[in-house]
Amino acid sequence: MGSVVRLPVPGDAPVLVVHAPAPVRRAAVYLHGVCGDIEAIGAFAEVAAEHFTLVALHADEPCSGAPGRHRWTSDTARQERRIAAALEAVRAAREGHLDTAPRLGIGYSQGALRALALHVRAPELYPRLLLGGLPAAPDAARLDGLQALALVTGEREGHEVVNSALKQVTARGIAAERFVLPRAGHGQYGPEAPRVMGEAIRWVLSSEPDGAEGAPDGS
Repeated sequence: MGSVVRLPVPGDAPVLVVHAPAPVRRAAVYLHGVCGDIEAIGAFAEVAAEHFTLVALHADEPCSGAPGRHRWTSDTARQERRIAAALEAVRAAREGHLDTAPRLGIGYSQGALRALALHVRAPELYPRLLLGGLPAAPDAARLDGLQALALVTGEREGHEVVNSALKQVTARGIAAERFVLPRAGHGQYGPEAPRVMGEAIRWVLSSEPDGAEGAPDGS
């Protein structure tokens, strides 16, 4: 539990997976930042595996001059198709021990914006979001159906965007909270990632109905 493994997806690039124990059926999807390091999930993999199976996808387009790095397009429909295929591949690898919907959306920087877009497109699939390094405050009026929003920010990056986002979403009655990563700048998780990400994960999932982790498959 807590190790990062690579899993092939038919017709797409492999995904990185952190498997939870079989009784834990919840899924979370991780979207990295622009030309970011997808393997950064290792910073909080162990605590993630206590709560869900984490599936990290490479973004849609390769970054020029940065082999192995990718950036996201604005094609939300395509991204949802890729996520659905990835979750089915992980579900098969877990012999069915995975609920593919709803799922927790986790995004960092550009990936945070993509996670918000996925929620807007299908709020029933992404009722809870955990976003790090948010580069721009969302339009809170488009977030109907969002049940909880955890915002993670580095101690050494500006907090104006996060503070603005908190003000806007809480004004609409959406549960939201900020979590600060000590000694971390933008693009970093810092030395206390397991503790802070663990706090953010537990908070964003805290209002789920009892038994969600072992509920019947909702795919």
